[in-house]
Amino acid sequence: MDVMDDHVVQAGRSVTVRSVAEFHASLLSVFGQGRGDVVLDLSDLGELDLSFIQIVEATRKQFAGAGRGVRLLHPADGPVAALLARAGFDTSLDAIDFWFHGELQA
Repeated sequence: MDVMDDHVVQAGRSVTVRSVAEFHASLLSVFGQGRGDVVLDLSDLGELDLSFIQIVEATRKQFAGAGRGVRLLHPADGPVAALLARAGFDTSLDAIDFWFHGELQA
């Protein structure tokens, strides 16, 4: 896929069960455009819960099924990394590759 077709989606400051629908809608909008991968920018994300991880993981599967990809602009850190660790997403190689770009931070 041509990087020029990729779409950057800002997660915003908060993605929780109360606000996840808006984040999900922005991901669906990119999917509906029919081409290109989605690049998630989590740099402003400070408040999140498991609904964020669930939506991202579901989006990864949806895009993969269409031959498209989802990736992070930067490896997860701060509150995102902390939630991933609490949820056990720091043990699987696939999760480490996706969320941490292959390297867990000590």
